[in-house]
Amino acid sequence: MLETTWNMWKKLYPETLVLSSHTGFARPYGTYPYGDYKESDRLIFPLSNDDRRLPRKERVLGVLVGEKAKVYPIAGFSPGITVVNDTFNNTSLVVVGSMARNFAVAFESTTIQGEELHSFTALENELPVVMVDAGGTKWDIFGRAVEGPRRGEELQSVRSFTAYWFAWGAFYPGVEIHGQ
Repeated sequence: MLETTWNMWKKLYPETLVLSSHTGFARPYGTYPYGDYKESDRLIFPLSNDDRRLPRKERVLGVLVGEKAKVYPIAGFSPGITVVNDTFNNTSLVVVGSMARNFAVAFESTTIQGEELHSFTALENELPVVMVDAGGTKWDIFGRAVEGPRRGEELQSVRSFTAYWFAWGAFYPGVEIHGQ
């Protein structure tokens, strides 16, 4: 799954169409409906664990490997495309994100066919392609090889999702934060 803005999605897939914004309800679909909730520190419910190592509303990509969790703050990625080759809980990962483009995704550094890859690097200005491996294969934002010797292959998915920091901190006390 990829969580990003509509603007970023249109850059990835400019031919995308919206079925209809005429839903039968009078809603301002182009407007954020919760006021200043994203920017404020307030919450609408109590937390069992209020971890303040990051701002509560900082968006992070959390990764689950086995029973362990690790988060990658989206604000920690560069404005361009950033690739993090990482090992967590004995699993090789590749995490790709961009602060300015407002996204982060994670995969195991292993193809569905079981071959482990190393040394992914970022590619700029080729969206939806975001990285290239050491063998010259280019990979898109969904972990699919789109050009090069591995064309047609896919990286293994890793359980991950984007959420506010306070949620990851509450559900996974002491969760590891990339870069800290």
